[in-house]
Amino acid sequence: TAGIGIDEHVARFEAAHDDYSAIVLKALADRLAEALAEYLHARVRREFWAYEPQERLSNDELIAERYRGIRPAPGYPACPDHTEKAKLWSLLDVEAKIGLRLTESYAMFPTAAVSGFYFAHPDARYFSVGKIARDQLESYAQRKGMSIGEAERWLAPIIGYDPGGRRRCLMSTDIVIRTGLDRLRYALLFEGILVVLTGIVVSLLTDRSLFDTGALAVVLSLIALAVNFVYNYAFDRFDVRHGRVPTARSRNWRIAHAVGFEFTLVCVNLPIIMRWLDWSMWQALALDVTAMAAVVVYTYWFTLAYDHLFPIEQPEGAGLP
Repeated sequence: TAGIGIDEHVARFEAAHDDYSAIVLKALADRLAEALAEYLHARVRREFWAYEPQERLSNDELIAERYRGIRPAPGYPACPDHTEKAKLWSLLDVEAKIGLRLTESYAMFPTAAVSGFYFAHPDARYFSVGKIARDQLESYAQRKGMSIGEAERWLAPIIGYDPGGRRRCLMSTDIVIRTGLDRLRYALLFEGILVVLTGIVVSLLTDRSLFDTGALAVVLSLIALAVNFVYNYAFDRFDVRHGRVPTARSRNWRIAHAVGFEFTLVCVNLPIIMRWLDWSMWQALALDVTAMAAVVVYTYWFTLAYDHLFPIEQPEGAGLP
């Protein structure tokens, strides 16, 4: 960037109604930033990466980009997604190092700034990304971890279909959810593994026999089995009503699913733990909350693994963004 510190001078010129000087200063800062980008790229080629140490190009050859490699910038035809700037800022710690920050819309501030990627491969060439179809956008959104709507927002200039014409998609009633037998398999695997882990851990924490804590774990598991079945069915139906495919939940929605499940279990399990272990409500609550925190993590990873191991075949286009 070459724009740090110019704002006060631009404001001074504009306050004096000297628009010409303000425009010239901003243009000069823009040209210096572009020149610096060209200069640094040349040093990368000759010195830092040193894949063209003997390069000696004239200004005309530089303008014609006769050098090896390319320098595409996010937001331009070869890389139309502005959100890719976030990777650069994270990897290079840009704001801390040179004071150049990104706005919420991924614009650079100060505005007299340049950013981009260096590609050194001899076959690297500039190109323009053409119009993309909906299936391409959906694939990109999945790989980026974005919702369809968010991806459509950032890639709006290259979308080759009408985002408002989503009615070609199947409606939420066409989304396939898990069958009763599939849910039973999920619940049995979930509780079976959890019973073993719970019995061992509670036995170690309370100095009670493994038989006693194992029996408690089985009772709690049977209750959780029923809650699990009902809760997941209700959660899936909620997803479907809102046009989401249950097995393709976002990370945040999976966390909400796990937290909601454990909160429900705490309310159901508390009186049983109190009576079984002859504990006060606070002792039982402490154990239950501790277990809940651990099982939230377990639920998240178990469900994620289960959805990957036992995916559901969906009709093409199922789900609304």
